Amino acid sequence: MSGQQELLRLRILLAFLKEDETCTIMGIARTLDESKQNISRAVIVLEKEGMIDRTDIRHPILTKFGKKMAEKYAKKMKISMQFLMEEGVSIENARKDASYWAIHNSDETVEILEKTCQKNEVRKIIQHRYRFTGELLNKKLKEGIYQFPFFLHGGSNLKLNESLEHPCTCHISSGRGNLSLKCTEAKERTIRTMQYYDKGMFVSAEKQGDILMIPFDIVEFVNYGEGSGQIIQGTVRLKIQYTEMNRNLKEETALFTMFIE
Repeated sequence: MSGQQELLRLRILLAFLKEDETCTIMGIARTLDESKQNISRAVIVLEKEGMIDRTDIRHPILTKFGKKMAEKYAKKMKISMQFLMEEGVSIENARKDASYWAIHNSDETVEILEKTCQKNEVRKIIQHRYRFTGELLNKKLKEGIYQFPFFLHGGSNLKLNESLEHPCTCHISSGRGNLSLKCTEAKERTIRTMQYYDKGMFVSAEKQGDILMIPFDIVEFVNYGEGSGQIIQGTVRLKIQYTEMNRNLKEETALFTMFIE
């Protein structure tokens, strides 16, 4: 299949995502400035691939699989456009090139582009701030999932790092964020509970299964350096209760340090 045919299929899938009165063969032909015959042929191919349901010939719709693929392409395009425009590409060329990237870029590449865009967004927010808390990022960052490398240090048991999955994950929604720390199946020690230091006292972290959650707004950040050498470091004091192989319950105080690279 030629690149132009692949691009037309992508544009048709994205057009069907609108689910409005233009989602007919004629309507999509007008929207995409293509002939009705070209759209019809492409829709028939998409039907054979299980992406389009043509039970109603006049008003074909996306199948569940088709909608999943269309949403995946839409996300790829959005991320690719954001990355290209941040690098100085004009909106017209960014939109054109993002269409090809959505088809040909691997999920791994798109994930890296997304992380790069996230890092750039954070840097823009805090570029003139030396000290701030996670509350600022809660308010300024777009809703979504962000990942950050981290390290536990202090106390006598640094091996607790092996009891948590790296990196940690931050979920931001409606101006609020939570850091999620996932406990691993470490043989030597298993984390049972965790407390974080907030306003002069230790507060129990919420636990859901093997996930421990810390409010993002209590993380205290310091911004070091500028440009490519810039490092943003956030810290929280923790009390961690864990059991070792002998099943004795122990407690360590540690400093949780996360990094925005």
